[in-house]
Amino acid sequence: MSTYMLGAINIRDRAAYERYQQEALVALAPFAVEFLAVDPAPVMLEGEQPAGHLFVIRFESMDQARAFYDSDAYRRARAIRQEASETLHLMLLRGTDEMGLPASTG
Repeated sequence: MSTYMLGAINIRDRAAYERYQQEALVALAPFAVEFLAVDPAPVMLEGEQPAGHLFVIRFESMDQARAFYDSDAYRRARAIRQEASETLHLMLLRGTDEMGLPASTG
């Protein structure tokens, strides 16, 4: 039952944000995650790019994603991120497997 964390962030302090990324990796270590996409310059087909830093991370479940976000280790990292950047969006989306939808057309 996959869950995807999508983030759109504008970085104000690159050095502090790099410190956040290191702390976030430590906080992620207990969880089975897959980094699916990280792109500072996506190909926009419609609309405007929402932020300068976009990412997608796959968690095994909504419970795992919430446990990560609510963990003490990520709380500490999150404080660094909030000082170093502006978070436009940070959301959790249920995967097609959880929604009972086909994962592909082929």
